[in-house]
Amino acid sequence: MPSTDNEQYLSKAPDIIFEVLSKSTAHKDRTTKFHLYEAEGVKFYILVDQYENTAIVYKLDKGKYIKLNEVNSETVTFELDNCIFDFEFKKYGFKHVLYRPDKVVDVKYIPSPYP
Repeated sequence: MPSTDNEQYLSKAPDIIFEVLSKSTAHKDRTTKFHLYEAEGVKFYILVDQYENTAIVYKLDKGKYIKLNEVNSETVTFELDNCIFDFEFKKYGFKHVLYRPDKVVDVKYIPSPYP
């Protein structure tokens, strides 16, 4: 059965977005996308600044983003419905641990492509 154009796109907002900023799109990511994701109900929006080695974590609260923290080498725990995971922000990459309340599901290290 052939797919329609509507089936090719997401119809529901994701729960979490990690946005890696680039110099050419940083302003759009901090303004246009920030307000779009807030309006669409994305629970967490994380702006990762690869040049400053920082990440700003926003959480949706009563329809508005609140800044949870600004990190550069800390671990942040995200809780999404039945999924909880730790994301470790490091200067030279990221490590995340995905677990359910009863067990660890996955551990990955993602090296940074930048020196």
